Amino acid sequence: MTNEQIYADMVENRISLDQGIEALVQHLRPIIINASRGFLRVFSWTWDDALQEARILLWELVEKQRFRPTEGKRGGQVAFHNFFAHCFSNRLSKLYRDTLLRNPIIIGSHKVGYAAHEEVWVGVVAFDEAYITTYKAAQAERNRRLYDKRLAAEGRSRQLILTEEERAERREAAKERAKERTLAWQRANREAYNARRAEIRREKKAGTFVDRRKKSAACLWGVHDCGLE
Repeated sequence: MTNEQIYADMVENRISLDQGIEALVQHLRPIIINASRGFLRVFSWTWDDALQEARILLWELVEKQRFRPTEGKRGGQVAFHNFFAHCFSNRLSKLYRDTLLRNPIIIGSHKVGYAAHEEVWVGVVAFDEAYITTYKAAQAERNRRLYDKRLAAEGRSRQLILTEEERAERREAAKERAKERTLAWQRANREAYNARRAEIRREKKAGTFVDRRKKSAACLWGVHDCGLE
């Protein structure tokens, strides 16, 4: 049976939709594969996904009876496979536009030229989560290789990722260094430090003390007016 005969039988209920659609999918399989080849990576599809999309389109064509073989250009006949190829291509393009508008993610850009004395840049857009993850992983690996190459040229090695124990040790060491700097400042400015401590004790005794330790050190020691008088 020809595609036109199968379509007519489905419209007139001489065969079931499932039987007719499966027969048309088998006849139109080369068209489906060729049309969807460029969209597999974009949609993260398999060939089964493309065939399922073709089945949905065929069901819509039968339900709405959109195929009319006598309405060709210049009064000629329209072959069903040509009509289907046109509809399937338009469906894939619409899916691409709709998906792109819903989930645009710019993963890069490059300059393509000048227009009206201004630079023209084109963004590289992706919208598939699996593709974006793969892209970012590839970019990270590429950047790591470039970084290692630069360090090797400079005679250095890349710093390894620290463990939690090493991070804790570094935090404790930073606290010790900060404490040492504070004690060193107090020893170097002992008179000012003792005078300030005596002033704090008098203010506490009089009940007028205002805790200014949360302010900056410059505000604490009167380097600038902080409005706390």
